[in-house]
Order: sequence, then C-alpha cells, then structure tokens
Amino acid sequence: MRTARAFAAAGCRRIAATIQCHGVHWLSVERAHVLAMAAEFGIDIMQALRVDLCEYDPQIPLRGEAVRVDVIIPFCESDSQYLAACMQSIADQRHSIPTIHVIADGCDFPELPQLRSAITVHRYHTPGDWGPYRITNAVVAGGHCQTQYLAIQDADDTSRPDRLWRQVQTLKHFGADMISSASQNFLQDGVTDKTLIGRLQWEPIIKPGRVYDTVPLGRLVNSTRTLTLDLFHQLNGFGDLRCTGDFQFDNRARFLGVSIIDDQTVLADRRLHTGSMTGGRFVPGTAVRDRDVAKTIYARDEMQRSPTLETARQLGCLDQTRPLYPIR
Repeated sequence: MRTARAFAAAGCRRIAATIQCHGVHWLSVERAHVLAMAAEFGIDIMQALRVDLCEYDPQIPLRGEAVRVDVIIPFCESDSQYLAACMQSIADQRHSIPTIHVIADGCDFPELPQLRSAITVHRYHTPGDWGPYRITNAVVAGGHCQTQYLAIQDADDTSRPDRLWRQVQTLKHFGADMISSASQNFLQDGVTDKTLIGRLQWEPIIKPGRVYDTVPLGRLVNSTRTLTLDLFHQLNGFGDLRCTGDFQFDNRARFLGVSIIDDQTVLADRRLHTGSMTGGRFVPGTAVRDRDVAKTIYARDEMQRSPTLETARQLGCLDQTRPLYPIR
C-alpha cells in the first residue's frame, strides 16, 4: 500500500508530464480538470507548475528592440540612503529601457544619481505613510505608465543586470501575465539585529512560490514582480493596504487561474536592515499590520469562496485611488 507521500508524488509527476506534453497553457485551458486531478492526489497544482518551470532554463535569444518597462520605486526616510544604488541597478539593466517612477513617501528626496540619457525618471511625493501598494496604485491611476509592463522594485534592494530583460522575454515566451524571481538576502553593514541575522540563516534566498497560511497557493517576491499593465487594471490593482498587499494580490491572481511564472533564478539582492518601508514601520503587533493581515485573510477566504473576476476587482482599490502627479 502506497504512502500518502508517494501517492502525491505520483500525482505530481503525472501532472508535470502532461504539462511537458501539452505545454504550460494546458493548465489554463483545462483548469477544472487540473484542479480535480490535484484534489484526487492531494497536491498543490501550482507546485507541479513550479517543478516544470524550474527544469526549464530559458536561454531566450534577444529579439528586436530592447524591452521597455515602467519601474515603480517607492521609498521612505529610512530607505532613502539606499535609493541611489537601487536606481543605478535599474539604470544598468541590459537590453532594457526602463521608465523609473520614484516616490518619496512623506520624506525629502536625496541626491539622485545621474542616469543614462535614454532613461526617463519621474519624481512624486506623498503626504506620508501611504506604503508601497497605495503608491503603486496611485502612479498607475494617474496614467503615468508608458509601457505595457510594470515592474516593482524596493528602494532598499538592487536588481541584477538582466532582471527586466529576462522577465519580460519569459512573459512573452510563455504568454504569461506575471512573473517573480528569486532574491539573495544580504545583511546591511553594521546590522546586529538577531531577528535579521536569523532570517539570513533561515532563508538566504527568497524564492517565489513559498506557501503560507495567508497565501495558500504561493507568494511572489514583490521586489522582483513584473506583470502586464493590463492584468493590474483587470484585477483593480492592489488592495487598500499598507502591509501584506502583495500577498492579497497574489491570492486574487492565483485563485483566478492567472498565468503566473515562479522563476527560481536569483535576479535581485535583498538588503536586510532595520526601518524598512513596511517591515520597519508596521511591525507585527502594531494596529496597522494586525488590521491589514486580517484584511488579507478575509480576501483569501472571499477568493476561495467565489474565485471570480468580480470578487477580485472588489478586493482591489485602483478605481478608488487618489492619483499622484510628478514633481516638475
């Protein structure tokens, strides 16, 4: 008699083999059949997709012009010291022409680096404490994005030189709507915080697809998230949250069966330091974080109960966002 583990592994191999035979689009075309098969074997179908993509290492040749991407970089006072390195990492992207939207969340702008002339930089300012999700909504709602792709970048992290090119080309190759890649954690010089040191030891590389109670189908790494602008509009943007808005968005997309790629390649470096934009300002136990976690769990339950586009749109708030305007 086979064990439950062997039974699940057999199911995973069966689904992965079908993906290999019919292509990744089989998942969306035959979604009901896939879910039934997954339920039969007691496995997470997204894991089968992740296995398939881990085995695929696309050496996609550069075709045509450089990719054009809108990159949103919000920052707060404690992140401002890292902003120049972050922006430079986006400016140094190979085969890419990014349009950078850099947003000061209730703080002043530091001196910004001199970037190559092909790159456009828009600056914005909020009254403060909006957080990255409200800010992203505001930039999109204001109609400032100039391309069909939207990339998220944390101000305290840096992207590796081929991040944008590889992600956009992979989205095009698979006809997918969203991609997230892995990040390498590193400690900021001088950090002695035991929690951060433990985090580096526990998770030296942050990989997309990791499952938590609040994200049962797997989270994406938000600072390496690139998606089509059409998808962001279709899902009505991020929810009205200052924390965990990425988890809430991931659930809405995954429960809808959106074509998502979990790329296990390390394409960014994530700085561990105190005072980050969300983790440093809205730590566990604060009223803001507790409220937003509760909202995220509510949204997860709503999507499980009714996985429809209407539900997903009701949980987003792009259509209720006050737009930001660039600083001239």
